[in-house]
Amino acid sequence: MVGWAGVLGGYREISFYRAEYLPEPPMSLTVDAREQELAAEYFRSERQVRDRAREVRLPLAVANLLLSGLLVFAASRSFAGRSSARSLALQALGANGLLAVVDYALSRGMRGELVPVVARFMQASMKSTPGLPEHEMNQLFFSAIWAGFRLQLALLLVIYGLAWWALSTAQARAFFDAEPRDEDG
Repeated sequence: MVGWAGVLGGYREISFYRAEYLPEPPMSLTVDAREQELAAEYFRSERQVRDRAREVRLPLAVANLLLSGLLVFAASRSFAGRSSARSLALQALGANGLLAVVDYALSRGMRGELVPVVARFMQASMKSTPGLPEHEMNQLFFSAIWAGFRLQLALLLVIYGLAWWALSTAQARAFFDAEPRDEDG
């Protein structure tokens, strides 16, 4: 599932950078005009941030698409008990984990630009503040958004680590070292 999510994410980001035109969010009669304008401003601001990060993000998106595809391929071979599938899966997990860390490190500038955009949208879309001064609310939003970025990386690395561990158990080794199975199905 993580591999397919990476394939989709990589494809979506590559499509963003290859698109000649990106449509504005559609207007809706059931949503307040102020909220629709806030959403449109958010999408414009986010696009500008992502456009400025193109030189870094596009190669990372291609790498994500390819390595996530490798992870899907390796997982499919592993589930089928194919020969050398365990080794390929371990390599794919390691490569995807390394890419996640490299992506996080190289995309720090983009995330730094995105945080105020997201915080401004979150604060503007709130109906009322829960009794905190604006600068404190803004600080809470900044902290929460950065924590979300870190949590996303940590969860991804935990998933890769758990999969690595599962493939390293004695049971997994025994499964893959068992008599060769028919490769043709």
